[in-house]
Amino acid sequence: MNDKGVIAIFVALGFGIPTVILALQIFAGYNESSLLFNGIIAFCFVPLIAFGMYMWTTGRGQMWINGVNWNALDEGQSQRTVRLMGLLIAALCIALFVSMALIFYDLTLFIIVMAAIIAAFMYPIYYVNSKKYRAKPAKEPRFSANAMLAISVAVIIASAAPALVLSDMVGDGTIKVNVTDDYVSVEGPMFPLKEFDYDKIEELKYDSNFDKGRRTNGFGTPTIQSGHFWNETFLDYMLASYAKVKPCIAIKYEGRWYAFNQSSVELTQQLYDDINDKMSGP
Repeated sequence: MNDKGVIAIFVALGFGIPTVILALQIFAGYNESSLLFNGIIAFCFVPLIAFGMYMWTTGRGQMWINGVNWNALDEGQSQRTVRLMGLLIAALCIALFVSMALIFYDLTLFIIVMAAIIAAFMYPIYYVNSKKYRAKPAKEPRFSANAMLAISVAVIIASAAPALVLSDMVGDGTIKVNVTDDYVSVEGPMFPLKEFDYDKIEELKYDSNFDKGRRTNGFGTPTIQSGHFWNETFLDYMLASYAKVKPCIAIKYEGRWYAFNQSSVELTQQLYDDINDKMSGP
């Protein structure tokens, strides 16, 4: 395959995969905030992964890499270094991509993991500038050009998985509550589906002036506030709420507090009445 054909494959995959993901989410009715978040994540990481795999496959892209003393390398060593740096870029992006999920659960852990990932990837930069590296003669790639292209395509396609996982965590940007005869379920962005059995609910409250406190980890837009929150009443608790609606329903379940509401005061009050009726029984 000629150079233009190879470039076309990587460009098509790098930008096509995020476009397809967003198109599917638009079709599914995701709101603007969710689409913006998912779009930024997908279009930041997938094209960079594709670029890194392009470098590994072709040995081209030297002009885009700083921090390497290219004048000290011969042509073979330069291509080897470009391939190595391409793998480094792709691996770094995938690692950061996957670690993004941690930011919604524990910000401190996310910072520690991010720092560890970046520190781990600093060594290869040092190594390619060392005398030991320059003294090693370049060898032919282990795989054929076609095999490298096939591997790269597989890696780029697989990189859609973290994007889909993060998208699923954010969801469509709505709070879903389902009241059944046995339980009430709640689901929202960064609020995994949770079912509350009526006979296990320890306390049920309706607060018309609910203090949501501050978000510690989670999802926040002008429309939705969801995830891990902290306030003086419940301390660390889970929230799934519409930001502009003040009242919330609070449930204490298995020793932990959960709070949620609906898109209006009236709907939130009606939801509370429905849950209270179910708990009271016939």
